Amino acid sequence: ALTHLVFTTPPVGSTGGVNFATSPVVTGEDAGGNTVPTANTITLSLTAPAAGAALTCTSGLAVGTTGGVSTFTGCKIDLASSHTLTATSTTGGFTVVSAAVTTAVGAISQLVFTTPPVGSTGGSNFATSPVVTQEDAGGNTVTAANTITLSLTAASGATLTCTSGLGVAPALGVATFTGCKVDLASTRTLTATSTTGGFTVVSAGVVTAVGAPAQLAFTTQPGDATGGANFAPQPVVAVQDLGGNTVTSDVGTVHLAITGASASTMLCNPTTNTVTAASGVATFVACHIDLQGSYTLTASRAGLTSVVSVAHPVISVGAAAALKYIQQPVGGAHAVNFSVQPTVAIVDAGGNTVVSDVSGVLLAITTPGAESFTCSANPQTAIGGVATFGGCQISIAGTYTITASDPTEVPLGTVVSGSVTIT
Repeated sequence: ALTHLVFTTPPVGSTGGVNFATSPVVTGEDAGGNTVPTANTITLSLTAPAAGAALTCTSGLAVGTTGGVSTFTGCKIDLASSHTLTATSTTGGFTVVSAAVTTAVGAISQLVFTTPPVGSTGGSNFATSPVVTQEDAGGNTVTAANTITLSLTAASGATLTCTSGLGVAPALGVATFTGCKVDLASTRTLTATSTTGGFTVVSAGVVTAVGAPAQLAFTTQPGDATGGANFAPQPVVAVQDLGGNTVTSDVGTVHLAITGASASTMLCNPTTNTVTAASGVATFVACHIDLQGSYTLTASRAGLTSVVSVAHPVISVGAAAALKYIQQPVGGAHAVNFSVQPTVAIVDAGGNTVVSDVSGVLLAITTPGAESFTCSANPQTAIGGVATFGGCQISIAGTYTITASDPTEVPLGTVVSGSVTIT
């Protein structure tokens, strides 16, 4: 009759999670060492398993005897350790303990997020930055030199950054990333990849939410124009969090100005340069600059980082739109040439001289009476858009204003000088 069990093929260990070099064979014997062919089932277990250690076999841990022999296959232990195996028979409850089976730490076969990343708001550091451990097949930490890189699994325009860098050398098998953040609001997963073996692991979803207002951004840059004419297109400024996400709950005000000191004037909306954001977006209308030049615009708001536009708008000289005294006349004695002769420019809507215009400018007393008003030439032909008068005088003492017009360009209208006193 069956009296005991024997490891007729003792187990020989391997590395964590890898099949034993030799899986065990257990035989049921009588008192004289003869194989007892009676049907039986032998179960295999760790005699005193270390915390968390597990034994598995592809044959299963309970194997029926064939001619009194149970052959186990594909056996392995996950955690690195030294264990003995206990075989137990269903018939009689006989047991036998193997010699020690050593499970060593194996080569890298997987990566694990031992600290999963926990997200934050756009452009702000994660609540928890990830820690990645390199392991063998049994889940034992492998201390071999390596580099672990971190990336967004599907970036779709978003950017991942870490103050530790995105490539970290593990310390004793553990790669600790710090200061990680994603700019765009979304739910994304992170992929860790090892230089050695090219192993990868994907994290659970990391949520990046829209944060508090932190900065401004031109979502539509101002376009070019002519003097006094509206930009095309008009500027649009968004209120954003640190990651560049529009804060749609924001309804604060945004102010627009020419960057730095400038003699030029800019007006919007049509007389104020401050706009209240709607769903986090400040849309400006009817913005224009008077004098020609190349400008940048600064959008600002208290408590937020300002933003400067690209090198637009470029203001060029437009079509003739008006007349302007660039030298006011100054009177003198009656019937004597003014002490300062008038000069009139043909200008665009912003007051820039239209140098290509060579039409004639006509001067006349605004409200004529008995006096006479004469100039050396009247009308005076413009040169480079400027009509420079000479020899102008009034015959009778009094206080006058002088109206300039351009008979050939009626749409330019008229312009009236300041008071001219004749003694």
